[in-house]
Amino acid sequence: MWNGLTNGSTGAHDYRIIRPCFRAAHHQVSVYRPLPGVMGPAILTALLRDAMTQEEWLTQYIASAFNVVQLDGGVDIYAAESMDDYGNATEDQLSLTAERIDWRRVSPDILFPRHCGVTFLDAKGFRFYTPAIMTAIITCGDEHGLLLDTFMFNLKVTIHGKIKDFDFAELFTKYQRAAIIRFLKYLVHHGGAWHDECDAKRRLDEIQNRTLR
Repeated sequence: MWNGLTNGSTGAHDYRIIRPCFRAAHHQVSVYRPLPGVMGPAILTALLRDAMTQEEWLTQYIASAFNVVQLDGGVDIYAAESMDDYGNATEDQLSLTAERIDWRRVSPDILFPRHCGVTFLDAKGFRFYTPAIMTAIITCGDEHGLLLDTFMFNLKVTIHGKIKDFDFAELFTKYQRAAIIRFLKYLVHHGGAWHDECDAKRRLDEIQNRTLR
């Protein structure tokens, strides 16, 4: 069952970290701070369920957690795909104009055919494309499972809490960690049509037990 705001602890009540607004009774209500009166997380969760679908809620949560993430000199997806091809002039040319500021501008049409390139992203590149990949999978699904499988493979966390040779806690903030955890829980319950849920459970276990909260 989807547990919304009350699942996947990030410290204090999770509803404090979500900036997007939702409509309830034709009024726009900020989710960033508690509503007047007695309004605990359970009530807010119920309101959110009425206001938007699980997919809408989760994509907004991801967008909030990764709001300011940029490529920051990391490897872009075109350059990574070229590496997988042992050099590709077309991909190298596309790399020159790749989006580097706002991951929201990275279309799923760019990501799905370049699933092999995900493995060749460095740590900064992987961080930049993580929210774009999660959002693409939530909104579009993954009929062949290729992008999702490659993403899950690269999401592995070592016994020392490292990912892409970086400490997980150094690469992702606690709120980004929470967004990834929620995405994995979503896959466990809803991704069976295009992914082995055991993979999601393994990544979930690694992140929850090998990384700092």
